[in-house]
Amino acid sequence: MSASCSATLANARIRMAVLAAVLITGSSAAAAADCSVQSLQQLNVPRVTITAAKTVAAAPPKQAYCDVQGSVATDGEGAGPNSAGFGLTLPVSWNGKYMFGGGRGTGGNLASSANKPDIDIALTKGYASATTDSGHSNRDESWYYVGKPGVPNVPKLTDYFYRATHQVTVATKELVKSYYGAQTITRAYFNGCSNGGRQAITEAIRYPDDYDGIIVGCPWLDPAGSALLNVQRSKSFLDAANYIPLNKFTEIDTEVLAKCDTHDGVKDGLIQNPSRCDFDPHSIVPRVLTKAQADALDNYLNAVRDEKGQLVHPGSSVARLQAQFNGVRNNQDGSPLRAMLYETPAPFPTAAAPWGEGKNESHNWNSARGVIQDLAFNDSSFDLNNGIFQKNGAVKPDVLKSLYEKLGVEVVADPAKLQAFIKKGGKILMYHGMSDVTINGFSTILYYQALANQNGGYGKIQDQVRLFLVSGMQHCNDGPDPVFFDSLTAMENWVEKGVAPNGMTASYTEDWGKKVTRTLPICQFPEQARYGGSGDVNDARNWSCPSGDQGMLELGRNGIQAGMKDDLARFTARFKNMPAATVKQ
Repeated sequence: MSASCSATLANARIRMAVLAAVLITGSSAAAAADCSVQSLQQLNVPRVTITAAKTVAAAPPKQAYCDVQGSVATDGEGAGPNSAGFGLTLPVSWNGKYMFGGGRGTGGNLASSANKPDIDIALTKGYASATTDSGHSNRDESWYYVGKPGVPNVPKLTDYFYRATHQVTVATKELVKSYYGAQTITRAYFNGCSNGGRQAITEAIRYPDDYDGIIVGCPWLDPAGSALLNVQRSKSFLDAANYIPLNKFTEIDTEVLAKCDTHDGVKDGLIQNPSRCDFDPHSIVPRVLTKAQADALDNYLNAVRDEKGQLVHPGSSVARLQAQFNGVRNNQDGSPLRAMLYETPAPFPTAAAPWGEGKNESHNWNSARGVIQDLAFNDSSFDLNNGIFQKNGAVKPDVLKSLYEKLGVEVVADPAKLQAFIKKGGKILMYHGMSDVTINGFSTILYYQALANQNGGYGKIQDQVRLFLVSGMQHCNDGPDPVFFDSLTAMENWVEKGVAPNGMTASYTEDWGKKVTRTLPICQFPEQARYGGSGDVNDARNWSCPSGDQGMLELGRNGIQAGMKDDLARFTARFKNMPAATVKQ
């Protein structure tokens, strides 16, 4: 049989399966178009170009789907024309719903940052799912400027910051409806982590009508402040005398657990609330660390402050330091991500490029370079190592002012801007790992606390926005603890059935999902999970989320040094009048 005949039969089977699903489920879709570039292009969705389409076989419980790639011509909203790539998954049996997966890092690819279990669950349930490259390719190392460094590429930066996500959302929704012959999409959800979490908040702020519910993971609320923290933390360990060998952190974790593990009432190897800890690195000198190493680790935990001592960005969590520094990841190939330290001290600790030009630098230093050099100043020659902090550790005033002027369009840390989405009745489910070294979980806590203060307290804001803190989770489902949970079903139940999530069950799996070794409830903030007193501590059924519990609000030495006791209103006020509504020329 010829390839064309096989494709025709395959497409016919897809159409029959979709039609059968329509008859069974009552979906508004009549029948799907062929899964081919020609057929999809002939749907004539405005501004959409289809570049690839292929049928992917079912892998139960995930169903077969049409895998589509294309681009959307972007324009307006403060910038000139550009093109944003997209990926779109069109399942054989569509449930009438749509999910958008936020992007990773600084975009440039079609990898979804949606909560990992939700990606598979969405395809199993029959969601049409989309994502975008945010209007550039990460293979283009100079995408952010035009002609010469320092001259911003306004269309591409505008697409990255906010435009592409919205315009791809609008266009792919139309493509979904046209493909299935449907009049409407019954529900639309955004699901993003990290930069995708920033995109999620941006969507709620700028385009509140795009989505019914938004899942916000480990949100990059303040990329400028996060980058400053990453530079401060990295600089703590640049000198050889301050450097802590990676194998030391297992021993350091043991000391931290001895001090903080039982604060939640049970010794189980997890620290639910690291801001409650009273760990002082100097208490393990000289038994574990030298004084110089203890000074460095203590500075790692400190908040970023300005010359007046006011909070710029909260400091780091003390939980799971071994995972933070060694980059332990619960991923398929087990490859580590060197988050804070590399295997050896930086060879050029006082140079602008401590590890050499782009060589062997830590993930967090690389991330800070991307934000400060690329997105803010559009100039790779800016000296992160020597140009940001004063000798006393405070951020230089001119750098602080300039950085936020340049990146104001990307900062989404003012919770007051959520009011339009809240007033329309939208639901937001936020989560953040308490051992996240890439984006600080304390920043999300401060954001949520300020949001609650502005909306009558936790009881009121929980009607529409809930926060869940995941013990031991690194960045976006990474980590050696229970970090996998189904947030999509929780969101569906909340939006579609009016059943708000009081908690979700997280699991830790070995061998990439083949063996579950621990489950634990993750509770809505500020509740803390409580052990019932009997049974296996590794079984979530022996835990609960007591209503009215406020265990996650308790503070100790580490929370205070991270800035969690600072004046919240003054800290939040910094974000109220960010100067840039569009990319600054």
